[in-house]
Amino acid sequence: MVPMFYDLVADTPAKIVNHECVAMAGPEAANWIPRWKACPCAWRAGLANFERLTLFGKDGALVGHLRQWSLDDIASFHPALIRPEKQDADKNGSPAAWFRVLRDGGLQGTALKQDQGLLWRAPGDEDLRRLCSASFTAGARGIVWFALPGPGLRACHSPAHLAALERGEIPQPGLNVRIDEHGSIVLHNDGPGDLNGNAPAGPAASPTWPIVHHLTLTASQPGSFAERGPGEFLRVGNGAQEADRSRSAMVVPLGYATTIHLTFTALPAGSSLSSDPGLVTPSSTTRLRWSVDGGTLVPAK
Repeated sequence: MVPMFYDLVADTPAKIVNHECVAMAGPEAANWIPRWKACPCAWRAGLANFERLTLFGKDGALVGHLRQWSLDDIASFHPALIRPEKQDADKNGSPAAWFRVLRDGGLQGTALKQDQGLLWRAPGDEDLRRLCSASFTAGARGIVWFALPGPGLRACHSPAHLAALERGEIPQPGLNVRIDEHGSIVLHNDGPGDLNGNAPAGPAASPTWPIVHHLTLTASQPGSFAERGPGEFLRVGNGAQEADRSRSAMVVPLGYATTIHLTFTALPAGSSLSSDPGLVTPSSTTRLRWSVDGGTLVPAK
């Protein structure tokens, strides 16, 4: 038997209007799992391994869960269409972010109406670790991790990350940056843990869960960067451009900037992201320092 310990309680319109939501891996599941200790059949606990984007009406009534979307869609969405309302952990400590639709539009085939709300949420690592522990204590033979079917949707975590959670660990990403021979910036995660939209990477990062992560590179003098595209990253720009995602805000061209930011939403364990070739000029590779999400600046390789 595989009881699924998520989607046990519905969101109420009154709480949605107040920016409160049911956690993906919250106390409802923690309350149900111990009851299965009396089950005479062998069972495994079904837990959520997916992120969810939900559309609500202005009155907080559920419109539906989007089936075709990605975090990149949300992070790169035009600021005239959706505006962040709140990006924080909910009252139970689980990742959640709220957006308001500013005008009629669409997202990957889903119609959006003005003043509707979009809610992104994901299961927190600490929540999942606790649910795994509670499941094994209640006699579960293992964990079955559920993702959602549909184009564009992916699992929240890699198998290695999930296995660590089952062992009672919370694996951390191990990030490093190098400049390849073509002048591309390559960000690699060689740690045992995934980095995605539900956890900050840097120790100095905000305690909220950012959907978008920021790779910052600083140079000792102008001329270290060229006007090139972001490649596999979402965006590249200086601080002014990144502040409101508008090219009109780029007061200083990249060729004269000493600090640039590359944004991304996820970097699973063992994966890399590369910028377009030529973003870094040949003479600057030994003078660059980098950080992710406000961490300590370290030299690039």
